[in-house]
Amino acid sequence: MTTDKIDRIDEKIDILIEQIGRMTEGLTEMRLSSQESLKNLQESFKAFDARLDKIAEATERQSVVAERQAATAERLARIVEQLLQAEK
Repeated sequence: MTTDKIDRIDEKIDILIEQIGRMTEGLTEMRLSSQESLKNLQESFKAFDARLDKIAEATERQSVVAERQAATAERLARIVEQLLQAEK
């Protein structure tokens, strides 16, 4: 082999080493970014779960109120019916 060929091989090896280094840095950055994204997603799900719990509680309270209102409406309807029958 000539010195020129050895020099070109050395240059190509240096380029390859540099590219592998860049790729390694990129993979490390991607891994860190993925971990951060996963952490943010987990926090978002926790917040979403908390909101769903609040919605479920509010819905339960509204259900109780609706049942009470229905019972009150039935009682009022009976009272009105009794008053109408008493007038006859």
